[in-house]
Amino acid sequence: MAGFSGRGQNPVPVEDVGAPSRGAAPGRLSAPVLVARSQELAALTACVESAPAIAVVEGEAGVGKTRLVTELMASRSAAGRLALVGQCHPLRDPFPLGPVVEALRGVGHRAARLSLSPLAGALRPLLPELADHLPPPPDPLADPRMERHRLWRAVVELLGSVGAAVVVLEDLHWADEATAEFLVFLATQLPPNVVLVVTWRPADIPSASPLPALAARPSGSTMVVRVALAPLAPADVKALVQSILASDAISDEFIAYLHERTAGIPFAVEEVLRLLQDRRDLVRWEGRWARRGLDRLEVPAAIRESIGERVARLADGPRQLVEAAAVLGEPADEALLGAVAGLPAARANAALVGALAAALLQETRDGHYGFRHALATDAVYATIPGPTRRRLHQRAARAMEKDDGQASPAQLARHCKEGGQPLKWVRHAQAAAASAAALGDHGAATAFLLDALSARRLPATTRGEVTLELSIAALHALDHGDAVAAVAAAVEDPALPAELRGKLAFNLGSLLHQAGDASGSRRAIAVAVPRLDQQPALRALAMSALASPWVVEGHVDEHLDWLDRADALATEHPEDDIGAALRANRAAVLLAVGSPVSIGSTPEPPPPGATGWDLQEWVRTCTNMAVNDAYLGRYGQARRWVSEAMRASESLGYDRLAGSLRATELVVRWATGEWSGLAEEAAVLENDALDVPSTSQAAVVRGLVELAGGHVEEAVARLAEAAERAKRCGAIPTMGMACAGLARVRLSRGEDGEARAVALRALGIVAAKGVWAWAADIAPVAVEALVACGERAEAAEWAQHFDAGLKGREAPAAAAAALHCRALVAAAFGQADAVGILGAAEKAWAALPRPYDAALVAETRGRVLLNSDREAGATALFDALAGFRSLGAAWDEARLRQELRRRHVALPQQFRGGRRSYDDELSPREREVIELAGGGASSAQIAKRLFLSPRTVDHHIERALPKLGLSSRKELVAARQAAEAETAADGSSKIG
Repeated sequence: MAGFSGRGQNPVPVEDVGAPSRGAAPGRLSAPVLVARSQELAALTACVESAPAIAVVEGEAGVGKTRLVTELMASRSAAGRLALVGQCHPLRDPFPLGPVVEALRGVGHRAARLSLSPLAGALRPLLPELADHLPPPPDPLADPRMERHRLWRAVVELLGSVGAAVVVLEDLHWADEATAEFLVFLATQLPPNVVLVVTWRPADIPSASPLPALAARPSGSTMVVRVALAPLAPADVKALVQSILASDAISDEFIAYLHERTAGIPFAVEEVLRLLQDRRDLVRWEGRWARRGLDRLEVPAAIRESIGERVARLADGPRQLVEAAAVLGEPADEALLGAVAGLPAARANAALVGALAAALLQETRDGHYGFRHALATDAVYATIPGPTRRRLHQRAARAMEKDDGQASPAQLARHCKEGGQPLKWVRHAQAAAASAAALGDHGAATAFLLDALSARRLPATTRGEVTLELSIAALHALDHGDAVAAVAAAVEDPALPAELRGKLAFNLGSLLHQAGDASGSRRAIAVAVPRLDQQPALRALAMSALASPWVVEGHVDEHLDWLDRADALATEHPEDDIGAALRANRAAVLLAVGSPVSIGSTPEPPPPGATGWDLQEWVRTCTNMAVNDAYLGRYGQARRWVSEAMRASESLGYDRLAGSLRATELVVRWATGEWSGLAEEAAVLENDALDVPSTSQAAVVRGLVELAGGHVEEAVARLAEAAERAKRCGAIPTMGMACAGLARVRLSRGEDGEARAVALRALGIVAAKGVWAWAADIAPVAVEALVACGERAEAAEWAQHFDAGLKGREAPAAAAAALHCRALVAAAFGQADAVGILGAAEKAWAALPRPYDAALVAETRGRVLLNSDREAGATALFDALAGFRSLGAAWDEARLRQELRRRHVALPQQFRGGRRSYDDELSPREREVIELAGGGASSAQIAKRLFLSPRTVDHHIERALPKLGLSSRKELVAARQAAEAETAADGSSKIG
């Protein structure tokens, strides 16, 4: 149901949160493949193949320099070359030539085979590990400059003697002066077989360093390649995340937000994913990866340390300005930055120049300055001491409040919150929520108000006012789980007036209804009714909501009583404009229970020129009528209501009930046998719908189509879960559909007792509710299960209850089902008119039309007739077989074919002629697969044996199992073992 009347009755999603497919391993998550760097890797590869050569890889922290070099060293081009790798470290007093010495240690035992001149002995003090393989040290020189020159020449000689080599020196922005000067020297006389690869961050290289000239001074024969790595574009971030998570189901919303937070820096993306996974914030929502709590994300340690190091090198003025930018959180002009930093104009200008020179801030648009990405903002913000932060936030609030309304309420709310000004914070948060709601962003409005409620020591009047606004905003939002708890707490708050608590209780009921908690919704609204004495309109709406029968608790008579009380109250207060909503609710309730009064009382559409709210109410009314007509078996009328609702929705631009309308269409298509593409469409809606009843309907339809198609195990799991969801949200007819499918599976397996239990649990809920119009799906299979268990008297009793419950009701599907139940009982007792009643039930189902149910009755009629008139029985069974085939009900077709073989009934030509399709027989390939699977082989093992893909193997098994009358691999293995024990003399297997 689309919900009872009340402003803001809109559906919300319920997360089905599961663990990621890849386990949460400690440490960093890395992509198994290099993403979006193929051109850069090709350039480096060409460089390695063209020694002597120099490759400079530059880019900001985390952009992927090391990963690119690692891929290079693992490439075929680098194979066979000695890898000498050194690393600079962020030390206060770095060791001279530290990364070069670290790289040369990689020569190792090869030094023993090298032919070195006495010059190489100068390396002994630097490389004690190689001392035994180096010439004796030369005599010291008096001039330190000459000593240094000799040492540099010795390094060049050692590099030249090792043969083909790649020297990798990383993070040269931390290099000491001696290292930088040596590398410039090396570039002019690089040995012929050596490739020098260096990485650095351009923004962190000291201004006086000679390193930038490294690639500008090579000898004429040396190739030079400069690779500047840029952050990833959103599409590349998506490819990176898909690679890391080994899944293609990544939501675009998640990628957009992740790119915004990380600016496309690969290391930041990987670290963010690791943090999310460690915190179990990386979740799967109905098959799609999504984000949860990304706003509260910590800055990865490597990013935080890199930025902190750069901030520490700033002078006081630039540092103050950078801290002001972090507190503001968004790009700002020079005047605002200076005001927040507390700097006069002249000093602010100089400080801004310094911050830009350090590449901590950048000009994001004309005259506005900020950080490159949100992680940098957060990293700097985290370094600011608490008292300083509060002072900066207070300055920001004052400066922005003076800005003649240019600042947004959201910004002001944040600064007042962090500046320790709770009442101003709440006022601005309310304004921010109102602005967000006006733009249709009800999720943001909900978040602002929830945040405001966390302010300490709020006056009760303010707290109540904010909570009421929250309850209204959350009704329109997509996710209001925290809002439910906040509103529920306020309902029980004795400091709030009873009247306000009544409003809150009513809105809480609406929230719980949207969240799929029908029972909780009903309890909350029952609490609201006595507290709304002074608000008769709202009280009448609450009573009308309690009239909705779509909840497990309560009898239909109780619901109808609430309906009358609501109408009476509205009659006493005609000045309140709620008549249209109450009339729509009344029509929906009466239609739901099959009251003949409702059949001729069609709700009237709003007049021309009606307001948006009136049109929304009309869409809701049409949606409710469509759902009820679909479950009553009035399929043509249900389709007309769906069409009208969609037309009105499109004209209004209101799509909040689109999921419910699509779900109703699915139910109608299932019932009327329009199954082509139905499972696929149901799967899409199951993932996309925002309300629990719609996802439950989609899941049930999908499960029933899967069952009919022979995917039994998947269908059973889906139907069992959907039945529980439907029960919780009060969708009793949906639950009945699911349980009917589950019970049929049990009956087909000979598990009659289990089938009886499943069916009677659902039928018992219908009986307790007293809405027998909802028993159309579950009653026949319940009676069939009772008969199978030998409980004919109880089956007859239930059939009589069903008949009695339908007296005075207009419910075509339930009427056909009641006739079906009477026929099953008559057949069980061997009554002479059983065949005639079965024929009448078959015609009743077919007239609706419900061809699948008609085929099931034809099958029963055929079984009964076989005992007395074999030819007529066979004809009826062939009719059933044709019905199953036309629908694509492969499971039922295979099940019936197996029974026909068991009863030695030969199939007519139309079921055997034409192109060989193997029908109920195993194809040669299916036979091969089944033989192996029956022996316990896995899909992967079978795929390898038969040169197939595992998916193709699974497909063959899914098609073959129904032909064998089996529903799982476990049953297949057991049947194989039993058959082997009875193997015929020729050794052929009796399976298949």
